[in-house]
Amino acid sequence: MRKAEILFSTFTRWEKVALALALGVIVGAGGVLFARRDRAAPIDIALVPVGEVGQPATTVDLNRAGIPELTSLPGIGPALAERIVAWRHEHGPFRSVEDLLRVPGVGPALVNSIRGRVRVGQ
Repeated sequence: MRKAEILFSTFTRWEKVALALALGVIVGAGGVLFARRDRAAPIDIALVPVGEVGQPATTVDLNRAGIPELTSLPGIGPALAERIVAWRHEHGPFRSVEDLLRVPGVGPALVNSIRGRVRVGQ
């Protein structure tokens, strides 16, 4: 006989059941403690203020914005921002958001995507 068979042959059936239950409780408790220890830390979420539903709280003035402000808009990179500023210096202030269509590289899709994020000031 093997050692395990000799050891367990001395226990009655109910003692074996009690031993199995006790081992199950110990293993289960260890799993719970292990799971709690490895739980991820909570994540901090920054809230961004918004104006009306779905609208940003601030808009970019096309007649005053520099390259950093323009590049904060979706779809406008540094090269396009430079062209917008150059067009404004050469042709004067924008009279409407649609005037952006006169800038090389700006199309209707871009104007529609940023329409709620830009304005034309004096």
